Amino acid sequence: MRPRPPHFSFPRCGLALVAAMLLSPQSSVAGGPRWVAGSTYFDPSTLGQPIVWRNGVVQYYTDLGPLSPTVTQAQANAMVAAAASQWSSIPTAALQITAAGSLAENVSGANFYVGPNGLIIPADVESSATETPVGVIYDADGSVLDALEGEGASDPDSCVTNGVITLVDNFAADATIAHALILVNGLCATDSAHISLLQYELLRGFGRILGLDWSQANDGMFAANITPAGLLGWPLMHPVEKLCNSNGNPCMTGTIAPRTDDVASLNRLYPVTTANVSYFDLKSVTATVTISISGNVAFRAGQGMQGINVIVQPLIPGSGLPDLRYPASTVTGAFFAGNHGNLTSGFTDDAGFPLSRFGTDTATDEGRYDLSGVPLPPGVSQADYQLTFEPVNPLYIGGDSVGPYTLGQVVPSGTMPVVIVRGLAAGSAVIQDETIPDSDGDANSGDNSTEESPEPVPADGEWQARLSGYGHSAWLRWHVRAGRQATAEAQPLNEQGVETESKARILLGIWNADEPLETTPQVGTLQPFNATPPGLTTMSFETGGNGGVRIQLADQRGDGRPDFLYRGRVLYADSVAPVTIPSSGGPIVILGMGFRPGNIVTIGGVAAAITSLSATAITAVAPPATAGVSGEVDITVTDPITQGWTTIEAGSIGGISYNARSERRILGAPTPIHTGRITLAPDQRRNVLRGNTKSQSQRVDDPRNCH
Repeated sequence: MRPRPPHFSFPRCGLALVAAMLLSPQSSVAGGPRWVAGSTYFDPSTLGQPIVWRNGVVQYYTDLGPLSPTVTQAQANAMVAAAASQWSSIPTAALQITAAGSLAENVSGANFYVGPNGLIIPADVESSATETPVGVIYDADGSVLDALEGEGASDPDSCVTNGVITLVDNFAADATIAHALILVNGLCATDSAHISLLQYELLRGFGRILGLDWSQANDGMFAANITPAGLLGWPLMHPVEKLCNSNGNPCMTGTIAPRTDDVASLNRLYPVTTANVSYFDLKSVTATVTISISGNVAFRAGQGMQGINVIVQPLIPGSGLPDLRYPASTVTGAFFAGNHGNLTSGFTDDAGFPLSRFGTDTATDEGRYDLSGVPLPPGVSQADYQLTFEPVNPLYIGGDSVGPYTLGQVVPSGTMPVVIVRGLAAGSAVIQDETIPDSDGDANSGDNSTEESPEPVPADGEWQARLSGYGHSAWLRWHVRAGRQATAEAQPLNEQGVETESKARILLGIWNADEPLETTPQVGTLQPFNATPPGLTTMSFETGGNGGVRIQLADQRGDGRPDFLYRGRVLYADSVAPVTIPSSGGPIVILGMGFRPGNIVTIGGVAAAITSLSATAITAVAPPATAGVSGEVDITVTDPITQGWTTIEAGSIGGISYNARSERRILGAPTPIHTGRITLAPDQRRNVLRGNTKSQSQRVDDPRNCH
């Protein structure tokens, strides 16, 4: 045993839905590859290829110890072999999974533990141990899992999520998987019901280390949590565990094995071809014995529409109804990057790897879907099929993501079609492209701003635009005075102009105008939707001097689509007149931008009566000075709906004062443009940070973050 290398990480991938868990954004592809080679790290020739085991050969090595006091090593080995065989025996997949031997030790808390400098682990289960490419650990007392995840991670009350943990922790540059671990929690091997659960989770675990992503096929089968007949239609690789549970009840009756959707997904990853069929005895060339439907879904202006779940189901003869038992599914844009990044959120994940490691940026991939390798229903030589397009469930994000979007799903734009394809027989291949005529927006309807040439913020401080075109950000500029605090806002809208969280996920970043291009912002939002109204992102900041600033508005994923409509706003108080008022109060005028009806004005913390208001000017009556107050005071405009606010700070040039002021304040000249700095104001209401700091809610616990 030896100290673990400091660069190595052991991310966890649970095997059932964990609600609201946020992970580092990565490419994820439903009904097909879990990872797709991107433009960095992997050989350029592999761009766009699914990441799989080289030549479809997978060898695993098992722990020398027992799984539990009642489950011996031999019994545990039989459980693992049974799960592997279910995948390996699929007759249309070029896949061979074999038990190649044992690890060198019984992996336990005695040799796998947290030392003074981090984890200490056996050498043959490190990520670099490619001579034992899949290590299977029998964690008899839960100590290994606790060392990885923290004390209590192996709790037997959570066997549905911690019964089997899979880790894919090494990729080769030729877009192949080089190392993985399967960890079986012995605390869950207590009775026949829980052992059945482990067997089921082992089956799903092998699917994950083979490179299969989660699937949404037949997501509506369990509406209202009612279990229907026809469990053949519920894929093993659905993110929600339904066929077994963790409360000690038996698994569903009948054989639990890869379903049509699972088989089709595996066929696409590991196709049997005329070139490799001789290496796989008793297997058939995939394309000759299955059907294929593929195509492209596009906005009306031509851009591919990513993130649509596409399901194909055979029609029941005589009824014309789809047969729920034999669906197959995928997601449009499955090979296209789901997270491009932007200057505000950065272009690397939390582990420091480029986001461009996974997924392509090829425009023709953005709306493409592939439903090849689909087996015909049993006993038929041909069938009619229904092709359906639907949104991805918004709950399926992070480690449970379905499709390329992991940070948040996007509701499709327009009316989704239902297509009938007739008479498909073994070997049939159909191209079915769809342009959605009532989809939102226009490819050229976004603004033309760039970081080099930002557009001015409109005089009234409000605008409406689109983040159109993949990777597009909106850039704006305006001039600020020293000693001001301001708020920028962005709120995504749907096709009806209603605020939404299911389209763009807008982040805000701000720079001094004289900062170099393509640098980290001085201030940026932690996460989108950080305010109460639906979809609203706000960023408040403080100015340290007169000067120009530029603002970026970008989708958190770096995405850009015709349906990414948003409303932007800058709430900024620039000046007040008169600058001196008597202690008894009196009328004032505040000039600025972004003011709205219902805004509140306070002077020195006391509310002022507003007599008139427009987007650029507020007329109010300043209240009398409170007892003992004289001299310079803050004047603040607050929006109670968005919680945005802007302040002309006490002591700043052009601010307000009760009674006498210094001659310097009255006659002082403004500092030159471009010398001002943006700083973070101390008030806790500002949901902002300095620079490109990551959200603390994002964790590096997905194997897609590992090498």
